Amino acid sequence: MEGNIHAGDRVDLKQSAIVVGDIATQRISIDEGAYLKGSVKIQKEAPKKEVLGVTALSPSEAAQPRKR
Repeated sequence: MEGNIHAGDRVDLKQSAIVVGDIATQRISIDEGAYLKGSVKIQKEAPKKEVLGVTALSPSEAAQPRKR
């Protein structure tokens, strides 16, 4: 695969994986024999996504009671 990967939770690169690009994720596993040419950025939380001007909440944020 050629291109960048942005995952909210986890990326698993299996033995036959070939990735040329950067990876941003919370967790990653790379099997022996997998090929990665690029950088890995480990994030504390899943990146917030903006859809139609509304910011999506992470599961931990959504579980908290709203203040009114």
